[in-house]
Amino acid sequence: MSQDKPKLSSHSLKLSDDDLVRIKIACAKNSDFKFQYQFFDAAVFWAEQNKASIQPVANKKSGSYRSYYLDKAEEALEGLEKHWDCSITRALYTAVVGYISACETATEALQQEAI
Repeated sequence: MSQDKPKLSSHSLKLSDDDLVRIKIACAKNSDFKFQYQFFDAAVFWAEQNKASIQPVANKKSGSYRSYYLDKAEEALEGLEKHWDCSITRALYTAVVGYISACETATEALQQEAI
């Protein structure tokens, strides 16, 4: 019996230490993210759905480049690159930081409702 292994595509991205911590927290709070690439896929799909209201942003100067992976979102990322007329790295960075903020906003809203 063979397991279906995802075909991952690698992207080099510069994220600050703060961004990395925020990603880890978002992954810990969402049981759907068993692997980090699932978070990155979700970020790209979220950005694809919200692309009309998002402006691409440049990554911060602080941080170091690391490799991050996508599984099912490669086509969607290429679509964002074309829609925003920016590099694929900027499109991925924009998707990731926007998605982190959206996750944090949703969590804060749920906490306010619970009060």
